[in-house]
Amino acid sequence: MEPIDIILIVILAIAFIGIIAYLIWKKRKGEGGCGCGCSACPSAGACHRASVKNEEKTPETDGKEQSGA
Repeated sequence: MEPIDIILIVILAIAFIGIIAYLIWKKRKGEGGCGCGCSACPSAGACHRASVKNEEKTPETDGKEQSGA
């Protein structure tokens, strides 16, 4: 393997890792994959299915904690 091959592999690996890190960062911020807002998106329920479930469970959890106190 020549040095140019190693350099190209390293550059591609860095680019791949950077793309994956950027997607994870956007997901943690709550942004969708398309980069637009979800207010007019017909597929908003499919993108944020997990966060909707968490919001639904929050009031139940809060109610149980208050009754036990």
